[in-house]
Amino acid sequence: MTRVAGVLARAPSGKSLVLAPVQPVSPDPELLRNMAFSAPGESYLACYAVWDDPAADEANTGWLRETMAAADPSGRGGHYIAEADLEADADRARRSYAAADWVRLRELKLKWDPDNVFHSYLAPVPWGARLECP
Repeated sequence: MTRVAGVLARAPSGKSLVLAPVQPVSPDPELLRNMAFSAPGESYLACYAVWDDPAADEANTGWLRETMAAADPSGRGGHYIAEADLEADADRARRSYAAADWVRLRELKLKWDPDNVFHSYLAPVPWGARLECP
């Protein structure tokens, strides 16, 4: 939280916020297998840029990305897919899942949508591609 305190104070909108809930993480991998959030860590930080004026889009989006960079300066942290700014980084969707789960999702997409008909945050899987954990 100390890394984001200064950035939070500069939020262009008074509606923006940062949450840091404390939640237990089960050590049982079977309980985590089919979760939407498959890469739990020791902490969870959620940054929300909230504003009403479309003219403030650039300032608020920039603030959100600056806040996330302050929270994760290495850029290697995971993301909850339903709340990730997927446009901020081409690799962000993949980092929202445990490595094996990302491969499983891509395999399922290849099986059920081989022609890439449906829009997806999963990178298109070339036909016959060999899928590996990164």
